[in-house]
Amino acid sequence: MSTSEYPSYLDLLEKHQGRLSYEDKLSCLEWREKRNIIIERDGNLCRSCGKSHYLEVHHTFYALDCLPWQYSNDSDCLPSEESNDSLITLCNNCHEKWHEKHTPRLYKTLGGILLEVTKCKRCKGRGRFRHYKHIESGICFRCRGERYEELIGKSLVSQIPETIQDNYVQEEQDGIYDNNQIPENELLIFLQEEYKKELEEWLNS
Repeated sequence: MSTSEYPSYLDLLEKHQGRLSYEDKLSCLEWREKRNIIIERDGNLCRSCGKSHYLEVHHTFYALDCLPWQYSNDSDCLPSEESNDSLITLCNNCHEKWHEKHTPRLYKTLGGILLEVTKCKRCKGRGRFRHYKHIESGICFRCRGERYEELIGKSLVSQIPETIQDNYVQEEQDGIYDNNQIPENELLIFLQEEYKKELEEWLNS
């Protein structure tokens, strides 16, 4: 399926009357384009095991005021070097294992506040069940792919929709929005620096 066949974020907002789940956002054109950029950047290989199939893009942390594709593309590419990646390519197995063993940091960007999160009681933070992929792509019916109890019934950015969705719509209408635009704030830089050591340790383990 080419990226042109995916609906845009604005189309999805209109279709769902402004209420999008995290899963909805991962089905839009902007995310698919970002996903392709990251996988190509990583040489079409899992950064953990080196496999070249069933590749997914992993967010190393979440920020409440960022849409899934609004994270930096920066990469040193070699796992042996320090990395400031906020997005990395993992195969589906390594991605699932990561979420089983770790709880990614969730930040409320305003003020850089670290939020405590609890893994979904049903899927244990995986968001999906691979053995049920024939039913709605295996999505967990409890959390609907949100992965954490605190986010059930919400989107990662739904808590501040005015600052994200309204600005997005206005910029799109004004013709100034860039799909690969990264919010330039000190928190994202801080998160990338803070996370790089932990990420490298995991990639090299």
